[in-house]
Amino acid sequence: MSIPGETVSGDETCRGQRDGAETETLFVAYPALAQRITLLCGEASWSITGASALVQDAEGAYYFELAKPKHWQKRPDGGVTVGVGAIGGSLRPGEGLLACLQREAREEIGQALQVVSAASTHLVYEEALAASLSLGQGEHPAPALCTIGRNRFRRQELPGREILVIVTFLARVAAAPRPADLFGLVRIPGPLVPAFFGAEERPAEALRAWPHCELWTQAPLPSQAVLRPIWTARSLQVALQAGRTMAEFGAGP
Repeated sequence: MSIPGETVSGDETCRGQRDGAETETLFVAYPALAQRITLLCGEASWSITGASALVQDAEGAYYFELAKPKHWQKRPDGGVTVGVGAIGGSLRPGEGLLACLQREAREEIGQALQVVSAASTHLVYEEALAASLSLGQGEHPAPALCTIGRNRFRRQELPGREILVIVTFLARVAAAPRPADLFGLVRIPGPLVPAFFGAEERPAEALRAWPHCELWTQAPLPSQAVLRPIWTARSLQVALQAGRTMAEFGAGP
């Protein structure tokens, strides 16, 4: 396991199976990324199953989606835990990462994304920061995050795939997004993102009191709703709590 902030050289050999990822243009542009994921996974096979984005507007605020009610979890105090995630979703058969991301963005927020290279790429393996890579500039946008974990919830759907990877990019929007095929959206100004993710969870009503934070929902949230980062938003939280900064997620030169 590498030291956060380490730059990976291109001479490391790739071990294990990538389940078709050899043809993915991301790994053609950045072979060191595939090599490092393979090293983290050891002998286990891995495959990419989804794409997401840290979506930013012209003012530098970030947008995160709220999970739909069917995914909420009841709490002992009578409230509910509502997941906060990045914009994006699962790959369809034969679909590339950027095509998936643009399709999900149109479905979820009703507009296309300008995907840009991140200044550094952070690999989060089993909810721990495993590596921070400087990939440089290639023909494909460099991702901001790779969320890597054991296949615990999609074994019937994806048999034989031991480890799943979600790739998260940095993206910009021309206009403020609004929820389309989403239950809701959260807007957090860039300087407040570390504070929001500094807590494992926080009441939704408390967020409404933060300056310039906004919360849009298709229906009212329960009065005791608590927001908790999940999936790729959880990976962002892990990276920030490990000492990474939002500047490291910014666009490369």
